[in-house]
Amino acid sequence: MEPTLKVINALSDPTRYSIYQFVLKKRGEVSVQEVANKFNIHPNVARLHLSKLEDVKVITSELNKTGKGGRPARLYKSSEQVVELTFPHREYKLLSNILLEALNKLKLASGELLQDIGRQYGKQIIENILKSMNKTKDQLTYDEKLSVLASVSTMDGYCIETSESDEANELDYHVYNCPFKELINHSTQVCEMHIAYIHGLFEALFDDFEMKQQETILHECSECIYHVKVAKVAN
Repeated sequence: MEPTLKVINALSDPTRYSIYQFVLKKRGEVSVQEVANKFNIHPNVARLHLSKLEDVKVITSELNKTGKGGRPARLYKSSEQVVELTFPHREYKLLSNILLEALNKLKLASGELLQDIGRQYGKQIIENILKSMNKTKDQLTYDEKLSVLASVSTMDGYCIETSESDEANELDYHVYNCPFKELINHSTQVCEMHIAYIHGLFEALFDDFEMKQQETILHECSECIYHVKVAKVAN
């Protein structure tokens, strides 16, 4: 079967796709039993789903040899290999690399310019969602704003963890699947543009917030994490 069709077939099953998302967000290794417990399925069924995902190279596995004897457990994690599906075939990654190289040589890709563009794109995405809801940001509660943010985040490969203090609502914004990972080595300005894009998402929803990067894949971390404090609005 054509590789593209194999990927589509593997991810077309709702449970298997959810398992893939679980492994992707986990970032570390997961066992068959963890998946079975998470999705309330028999370990043999979990193993079958994981094997099919590994067959199409969206996850990988290795045996965990503890040295204590017994049968080693197989652990699974997300693959570093990127699987792209476009119909008909397109080379958008190649185009991105060519354009970045051209901009760098023309001295047009200044950090400030890319950051401004990234921030505007982030704001525009949220503003389009608010427009479709026929609402403004001031008409949304904090939880509703998080819901809007989560809808964008799920599509882009981010997840949100929230907490609260007396002065501010706090959340950690995890980028577990950087959409520009393959381009970062080409230009660190891509990373700066991405940070500005995330800032734009928050800027379109909150008037008073602080965002600080805590971890980054540029420093060999498994994901990028941004800690955000959103000031509480007095009633």
